[in-house]
Amino acid sequence: MRKRNRKKIFLATFVNLCLFGIGFVVGNLASEQKVEVRYEDVLVYKDIPEISDKAIYDLCYQCNIKFPRIVVAQARLETGNYTSGNFTKNNNLFGMKANRRFTVGEPNGTYQSYRDWTMSVIDYGIWQHKNMPRRLETEDEYLLWLETYSYAEDSLYTQKLKTISNSLSL
Repeated sequence: MRKRNRKKIFLATFVNLCLFGIGFVVGNLASEQKVEVRYEDVLVYKDIPEISDKAIYDLCYQCNIKFPRIVVAQARLETGNYTSGNFTKNNNLFGMKANRRFTVGEPNGTYQSYRDWTMSVIDYGIWQHKNMPRRLETEDEYLLWLETYSYAEDSLYTQKLKTISNSLSL
């Protein structure tokens, strides 16, 4: 029971830190940062930044999500450069499935649905923190772990991520 409470406290702290990061990104990328309402103890911002590689990268950095260049590459690959139906309908950047235990999204059929794209990035951070071994220090180690973890069904997934990551101008 004690271990479960620590997980809940960590999850709440992580989400709050990420939301602080969203506030920073929104303040820097949007013309006006205003808190509109509280929804289930999660801040909702009036002006969410337009989706871009840089905005995702900055949010990853603010939320201490490891390997942000790879995360941006994953978002681009998973969404077909931000055009897929899962992204436009569910704000789901990473193809997160609906059957996950810890999430800030809501199930919508097979996939998670998010209020906006920033919540998808935060959810990815939660997934990464819960599943990724702490010993990983380089992008190559992370790519190898994604392959070993069987993150995607595509056998060329990590090669594609590396190609996309190398082409990013961040």
